[in-house]
Amino acid sequence: MDEQHIQLQAANLLLERGIRFPIIDAPFYLKILRLNKITIAALKPGTIAEYSLIIISKQLDLRINDREYLNQNVESICKVIAIAILNSRIKIALLTGIYTKMLMWKIPFTELVKIFVTLVEMNRAADFTTITTFLTTMMKMMLSPKVGQKRKGS
Repeated sequence: MDEQHIQLQAANLLLERGIRFPIIDAPFYLKILRLNKITIAALKPGTIAEYSLIIISKQLDLRINDREYLNQNVESICKVIAIAILNSRIKIALLTGIYTKMLMWKIPFTELVKIFVTLVEMNRAADFTTITTFLTTMMKMMLSPKVGQKRKGS
């Protein structure tokens, strides 16, 4: 994926639009129920910290071409995705194991890797979006007329 696409996805996530990942090889019953999309809403800072801990503790990195490495770490990849989908402290505490198993058995491996890579890349692009948000706020403050101040002598 190119950097501009990742930044666009990170911006959509910050704008609370969320990101949808269509599952092309989803089982038939999921397609009928229209559950063949995984949606990740705007991530809370605690969620990002939670899945970053897993990435750091398992020393996961983006070896996309190393299929054997990804196969060995598929459970950790599913856990990271499950945490991102749940996005709530209580839900993460209660349902991470169930979602992890469901992702492992129901979603094709290539789709899992694509979602994981996007999450990791968006985590790297978060610095860009944070700086952009800060600069936009500062520009609005500097360019807006000053309100509520009295002139001298009035």
